[in-house]
Amino acid sequence: MPNKDFTRHTPSVAPSKVLSYGRLRYIAAYTNDPFPVRDWPLAPEAENLILRTHSTLFHAGVKEARTYAGLPPREQFEQAKAELWDSGAIDCLREHGVALIYYLAATRIRGDEAKRTDFYDFYDHRWEEYEDYFGPKPADPTEWARVISNGQPAIYTTKSTPREHGICINKPGVRDYVKGAVHIAVDLGAQGIFLDDSPIFCYCEYCDAKFREHLRQKFSPAQLKEIFGVENLEEVVSSKFVEERIGRMENPLFVEWRRYRAQNYVEYLTEIRDYGRSLDSNFILTDNACTWEGEPYRQYDFAVGPLEEWMKALDLMFIEAMQYGNPKGSRSYKETNSWLLKYCQAASRGKPISHLTNMGTLKHIPAYEPLVKLGIAECHAHGAAFIYIPRWNGWKPEEVDARTAPLMAGIEKYNNFLAQNESLFLGAESYANVAVLCSLQQAYGKQMSYPMAISRMLSDEQIPHLMLVDEDLETGEKLSRFDVLLIPEAPMMSDRQIETVERFVENGGGVVIIGQTAWYDEYGRLRRECLGFHRLLRDMEPWGHIDRSIDPAVGVNTIRKGTYGKGRVVYIPRDAYISLPSTGREAVVLFKDMASVTADKMSGINVVFKEIVEWAAGGRLSGYCSADSSVEYSLMYQPKHNRVLVHLVNYKVDGDGTVLEEENIRVKAAMPNRKKPVSVQLISPDFEERLKLDFMETQEGDMRFVEFVVPRLVIYDVAVVAYR
Repeated sequence: MPNKDFTRHTPSVAPSKVLSYGRLRYIAAYTNDPFPVRDWPLAPEAENLILRTHSTLFHAGVKEARTYAGLPPREQFEQAKAELWDSGAIDCLREHGVALIYYLAATRIRGDEAKRTDFYDFYDHRWEEYEDYFGPKPADPTEWARVISNGQPAIYTTKSTPREHGICINKPGVRDYVKGAVHIAVDLGAQGIFLDDSPIFCYCEYCDAKFREHLRQKFSPAQLKEIFGVENLEEVVSSKFVEERIGRMENPLFVEWRRYRAQNYVEYLTEIRDYGRSLDSNFILTDNACTWEGEPYRQYDFAVGPLEEWMKALDLMFIEAMQYGNPKGSRSYKETNSWLLKYCQAASRGKPISHLTNMGTLKHIPAYEPLVKLGIAECHAHGAAFIYIPRWNGWKPEEVDARTAPLMAGIEKYNNFLAQNESLFLGAESYANVAVLCSLQQAYGKQMSYPMAISRMLSDEQIPHLMLVDEDLETGEKLSRFDVLLIPEAPMMSDRQIETVERFVENGGGVVIIGQTAWYDEYGRLRRECLGFHRLLRDMEPWGHIDRSIDPAVGVNTIRKGTYGKGRVVYIPRDAYISLPSTGREAVVLFKDMASVTADKMSGINVVFKEIVEWAAGGRLSGYCSADSSVEYSLMYQPKHNRVLVHLVNYKVDGDGTVLEEENIRVKAAMPNRKKPVSVQLISPDFEERLKLDFMETQEGDMRFVEFVVPRLVIYDVAVVAYR
C-alpha cells in the first residue's frame, strides 16, 4: 500500500489558518526553476520568496505528481519521494503555516496513442507497479476519451504542445485514476490539489446515460412530455438535440443538458474532495475557472460552469482571469477587474477567493512594482487574494532575476501591510444597498446578459454595489438586504425568481429591468401569453428620452418608471441603449467584449443612469466618493469588532509604472444598522503613519452616514471607522 505513515513529519496546516479573507496570501510557482517545492522553502531568508511575501498558500508542482504524462518506474518514484521528504522542505512549509497544493491535470492525458508514448507507455509497462494507487489495470486509455459531437475523441495538440486526449469523468476507471493521482500528490507532501482542466462537454454514451437518469429522477413522464416533448427517454441523445438547436432556438432539452453538466461536474468534484479528506483531514481542493475573455461566460464555452455550482464542492475559488488583464489606467481610461471580483464574492458561498491575472512581459521593468501593488489592492478591496508569480516561466531565463526584483518589492511591501493588519480584515463582509443580478443561467440557453457593463457603469458613477447570482432569487433572503436590484437583461427567469422580485418590490424595494428580461422561462421557452414581469410593467409613465431634445412621450426607446405596491420600477428597453456600429459584424462580439461594447453603447443613458438608480433605490445610496472614475471605492464591515472599512483604489497606474496620486477625496459611507461612528483612521501600505481623520456624522431619512476627507491616495488606502 502507499506510504501513509508520516507521523515523524509536521502535520499539514489547518485550512482555517489559511483559507480566509485577510489571511490568504497566495504564491504560485509557474516557473522554470527545476525544484521549486524543494528549493523555495529552504532558500536563505533574504532570498526566500515564500517567507518574504508572508505567503500562506504555495501552489507548485513536482514531476512525480504529473500523472497525466505517465509515471517513472516505481523504484525511481519512491526514491524521489524519500528525497523530497528528507530535504525538510515540506516540514519547513508546515512549520511556517504554509499550505502546499500541487498542480494536477486531471481530465487529460498526454501522449500519442498510436506510438504509445508518455501516459500510454506508462499504461503498457508500469501500471501494475502502481496498482496500490490506481487499482487493477482498466480498459485502454483510448477508451477513456471525451467525445465531441461528431463522435470523435477530443484531442489537444498544437505546434508547440504535445498531443493530449481529454478524458471523460463518467467513463469506467477514470475516477479511480484521478483518486490515485490525488493520493500520489498527498504522499508527495501536498495537502491539496489545484485541478487545471475542468471537462468540456462530452457526448459519449456514458454521459448520455447519466443525463437520461437525471431526467428520469427530476421529471415525471408528464413533465418530460410537456417541457421537453420527450416520451421515450432512450431516444434522448445529446449530439442529436444539440444539432437540432441550430435550427430551433427554443430547445429546452439543450438548456437542461447544460444545466445538468454543471451538476454532474460538482458531483465528481465532491467525490474527489471527499477522497482527499479521507487521506488528510486538512485536504484543500480548488479548480481553475478560466475567464480568459474577462467574464464568466467563458466557463460555458470552455468548461461546465457556473462557479456558484462548483463552490458547493470546492474549498477555494481560483480565477484565472483575462490574460495580461492586470489592472491599470490613467485619467482617461481604466482597466479594472472589479466587476468580476464582485461576481466572485456572490458566487463563492462565503469561501475564499483567489485571482490570477498574468502580468506578462512588461516593456518597462520598473513598472512591475506599482502594477503588482494595484493588483493586490484591487483584489483585497473585493475580499479576494491576488495570486503572484514571482518567477514566471514565460520570461527569458536571462531576464528572470531582473523582472523578479521589482515585482517582489511590490509584493513584499503590500503583503507586509496586509499581514500586519490581518486582524482588521478577518471576518469583514462587503455591503452596499444596490445589487446587480449576474445571471449565468442565461448561458444555459446562450442568451445575452451584461452584468459586467452595468457594474462598470455603477463603479464609474461611484455607486457602491454588490452582485447576486441566480440562486439568490430563489428565496429572496439575500435580496431583502438591498434597496434596489438591477437586472441587466436576463431573458431566462423562472416563475419563482419572478415572484421573488415582485414580492421584493411590493414590500418597498426597487428594481431596474433592462431589455428582454424574463421573456423566457428557465428552460428557454418563450412566455407567449404574458412576459414575465408584466405585472410590474403594467402602469408606467415615461421617464424621459435619452436624447433630451426629443419629446419623452415619442418613440419606443423610452425609459419608463412606475410604482408597484410600496416599491419602484424602472424599465429600460433594449433599443434605448443598443445601436450597433455599422463597421461590420466583427465589431460586435456579444460575449468576449460585451463589457466594453455595451458600456460604450450605453453611454447615452449615463446622463441619467445615476439618477435612475437613486430613484429606484428610494433616494438611498450607500455612499459617495468625490474622486473621478479612475478611483474605485468599496465598503466592508466587521460586525464582531464594530468597524467599517472603506477601501479606496487608485487605478491611475499606467503601463510604464507612472502613478498619478489623488488628494482631498471626500468620502461618505452609510453606517450598517445605523451604528454611530466614533473615530476614523486612515492606513495605507503607501505611507507609514496612521492618520486620524476628522469626520462628521450625518443623517438622511433613516440612514446614518459618516463623512470625511482622505488627504492623499497613492494606490491603496483603507479608512477604518470604529462605531458603537
